[in-house]
Amino acid sequence: MGVQEEELHQRGAGKSTPHACLVENTTWDLISDIEKLKEHLEIPEWQVFGESRGSTLALAYGQSQHDKVTGIVLRGIFLLRKKEIDWFYEGGAAAIYPDAWEPFRDLIPENERDCFVGAYKKRLNSDDQEIQDRLAWPWP
Repeated sequence: MGVQEEELHQRGAGKSTPHACLVENTTWDLISDIEKLKEHLEIPEWQVFGESRGSTLALAYGQSQHDKVTGIVLRGIFLLRKKEIDWFYEGGAAAIYPDAWEPFRDLIPENERDCFVGAYKKRLNSDDQEIQDRLAWPWP
């Protein structure tokens, strides 16, 4: 029996277009996309792999489509819990990788650095495409 591998770039990420778009980009929208891809490829059941944010998506997909998933492989699990988000975006990662954190940090004025998620959200959802583009590139 052969193995067929399919790679999905979720909405707003990777080669997906429009890039960095957050419109209709919820976990449930993404699960629907995965299921549509599976149906389009005529795959009755499959194993699912997820890495980082994709691990959250793989688990949610596996729960909602459990009769179509034969296994789940997770790597670099990031479940988007508040504790994980706070550690990753509000300073914990900066202590381990200060050089990688610097470009991300420096795009936000010092007086707004107490909440990077909020500061980036404000700018990534602004009407100014130039600001959106400038701030989307360093997003970890």
